[in-house]
Amino acid sequence: MSLRQMKKLYKNVAPSIVQIEDSESDEEDSGNSTVCNSFDVLKLSSEPESEAESDHDFSNEENPDLHEEKKDKKAGNKKNKKKSKTVEQENPSEDDIDLAVNEINKEYGEAGVETTESDPRRDVPTRNSLFTINRKHIYAKNEELRFFGPEEDENGRRKKPKETKTVLKNQITSNVGISNVKGIYMTILDSKDGYTYFVYNHTKEYRQRHEMLLNQMHHIQPRFGIELHAESFKNMHVEAMMLSFAQFCLSDSYDQATMVMEHIICHLQYMAHPFFNITNKQHRLEFKYIENIIFHVALLQYSHMLSRKACHRTALELAKVLLNLDPRDPLAVILIIDKFAINAKEYSWLIDAIDSMAEKDVKYMFNIKYSYALAHYHVAMQNKEDLKKADELLKKALLLFPSLPKLLIPAREQRDEAVKRLLAHPMYNELASRSISQPLHELTLLYAACMQPRWREPAAMQWFVRNALELMDQYDAEPLIRAKYEHKTNVRQTLFRLWPAPVARHLCVIKPMANWLVDGAVPEPPFYEFVHVINPVPDSRTVNRYNYDYPPSFLMSG
Repeated sequence: MSLRQMKKLYKNVAPSIVQIEDSESDEEDSGNSTVCNSFDVLKLSSEPESEAESDHDFSNEENPDLHEEKKDKKAGNKKNKKKSKTVEQENPSEDDIDLAVNEINKEYGEAGVETTESDPRRDVPTRNSLFTINRKHIYAKNEELRFFGPEEDENGRRKKPKETKTVLKNQITSNVGISNVKGIYMTILDSKDGYTYFVYNHTKEYRQRHEMLLNQMHHIQPRFGIELHAESFKNMHVEAMMLSFAQFCLSDSYDQATMVMEHIICHLQYMAHPFFNITNKQHRLEFKYIENIIFHVALLQYSHMLSRKACHRTALELAKVLLNLDPRDPLAVILIIDKFAINAKEYSWLIDAIDSMAEKDVKYMFNIKYSYALAHYHVAMQNKEDLKKADELLKKALLLFPSLPKLLIPAREQRDEAVKRLLAHPMYNELASRSISQPLHELTLLYAACMQPRWREPAAMQWFVRNALELMDQYDAEPLIRAKYEHKTNVRQTLFRLWPAPVARHLCVIKPMANWLVDGAVPEPPFYEFVHVINPVPDSRTVNRYNYDYPPSFLMSG
């Protein structure tokens, strides 16, 4: 085949390919028209296969010789052999093919997918792509199956995993909470700027039950125990069920607490609007509406429970769901998203996520500073790269929050003479403790309790101690480091002088679970009562559409 014949052939094929790609993109855009580049990663993984199929179909349609080959194949092999030899002789050289392709690209433009894949170095992913929800990671049973495998029978042979039938879209728990009891339901509140806003609603009977519960809170403590538990399940009153969950946690009845939580989440999903999709980043369920709060609280508590069961990847995915439902982060998910990512070994994701966040949101978050450095350390170790970047980040974290070494270094390491000298040094001792507010001190204790297992891994602890010693020696020898330390001290004294409302909400939500999660290390916000779990720290933005009369104790100081 001559070069001119190839030009004619590709000239007929190329416009059709371009048209097919455009139609595919139109179909994808029609499903989510508000954000055109939300699924760029999915496009990269799916388009090459579709292109290969389309090229195959076009070659059959445009080249009549291939049709003749199929018709004459049964007629005789000799004719086909002669024909194949002729084709082989007429095939142009590789240089001619490259030249033809280059000319076609000049005329019609290069394919978009090839251009993207040809560049191995990509920019930092956008926040939109980083917080895309992976459907298979929101169901904890999938992660348990990956870790532990299927169950074994009496003979030690593995059972085939049971096919879990779900009746809900993107179901988080099993079908334990399916109930036809009417009371709470979801509607579309508004649609604007490409986002759809949903809200839960209460029926008249549900409002009466809820007002009775609040009335008990005004005068006496609610009737906790078997009576309230049975009544709340009968009526599927999710706020009362949440109080039962808190009571089970306080009494260390964790199996019953898990059962109640799974019922709450399943029922809330079952009563959601048919169009509501927790994996859709354009769907909002704002925390400011009192009726929506219970869903946010349940997801946060459930993510902590899953992380306690070592289902860290599922917990991370649910944390991303919370940030998508209300990007204002009213429950301070930023306090624990680094813990979930580090424990799930999603180091690169955590680095990209922090890089994509606004500096004002993470600049003075102690947990983000330390976990960011730890993630860089693990990435460098995995790639066998230099630790210079990780060292620099860790020393910056130590300068701003120098009280962590005493909390993270285990007792066995403190016998070493160098470590003894480190912990006795003023910059990690009296100067660090004197310049920290009480809320910040309690939050660092919580961080240390959550992250000690990862920081105390031998290699990571050795790297941590080395950097802390180097910074200590620089502090003694260099006036510039001492000046930086003084500046950071002044900054540190202004942090967390009072409890920020999102942080106080987070602590109210997990305080009943303190013994379950971190052996009681969860700080107690001022004026805390465990009933606050159903509506933690309302503020001026809170929308009380049904004029529920919450007790004054719910209005905590923030």
